[in-house]
Amino acid sequence: MSWLKHSALARTALVLASCRLVMTTDEGGHILSDSGLHNCAQPSCAFTITEPVTDTFHAIPASGYRFVRWHGLCTRSPTSVCEATVEPLPEQHAEYDGDIPLYAEFEPSSTERSWFRDLDGDHYGARDNRVTAVAAPEGYVIHGRDCNDNDPVIHPWTP
Repeated sequence: MSWLKHSALARTALVLASCRLVMTTDEGGHILSDSGLHNCAQPSCAFTITEPVTDTFHAIPASGYRFVRWHGLCTRSPTSVCEATVEPLPEQHAEYDGDIPLYAEFEPSSTERSWFRDLDGDHYGARDNRVTAVAAPEGYVIHGRDCNDNDPVIHPWTP
């Protein structure tokens, strides 16, 4: 898909078509960008992308809510901050839906949930080391998919 990074050679060799970065939020929060060009404080926002854009996105919880996870473009980020590059669709793929989704999921901060011990500090915890609580205890995170919690280089989305 177009939102994956291309090599510099491929980027200059392609004729680009536009696409849209479509952000979705709910009453639980909103999304801000470091550039200020891609801020979304309403239920849905769409930004036309005609050239490669690199920006840092922040999921900002509303009062009484907390960030849970990203969906779409920033799925791989385990924290409420995500740096991403969005590139327009190559002309040969222009017939496909050019919408690139970015959705921040929030939940009420009073929700009791499982928290996972993160021994290596990579923001992913071990599934077999969890506690249930309203707030995250020190050293615990919301994501429990770390397959090696003793090595910060090994976690989901890494080879």
